[in-house]
Amino acid sequence: MVKLRLVFLAIAGPKNEQLYLEVFDSLEKSLLSKYQYLSELSLDVIQDLVQNPERTSNDCFLGLLGVEEDISTYAFCSNTNVKFILAVRSSDFVVRESEIRQLLRRIYTIHTHAVCNPFSLELTPDTLKQSLYFNETLQQLSLDWNNQ
Repeated sequence: MVKLRLVFLAIAGPKNEQLYLEVFDSLEKSLLSKYQYLSELSLDVIQDLVQNPERTSNDCFLGLLGVEEDISTYAFCSNTNVKFILAVRSSDFVVRESEIRQLLRRIYTIHTHAVCNPFSLELTPDTLKQSLYFNETLQQLSLDWNNQ
């Protein structure tokens, strides 16, 4: 059985409320609580990084947050303080930070298109779950990235 490179994507709002959590491997849906825990831990690390007065970079890509077992978590924090946490299986694959940066920027772009849709009536926590564009594009990104 081949394990997928991408493990999960979590998106949190400005107040660290969870807006979206997608587990990419359907066989690992039973580990949802573990991934929720990892995303909560990542939010704590993100908050420390963003509020650090010694931080000189204004780059939205925050880089590697940590490694838990064989899962590496990376983060991207937008200008509006929306946080994107991407978990990647690091034991079986070579992970290049430049690829992760590019992937998170693409996810941020499709998120922006989905949220800023003028035909969407209201912005709720379920907006991303109900967005056909967001979900289909994210699945295609996942398939493309896992097949590299």
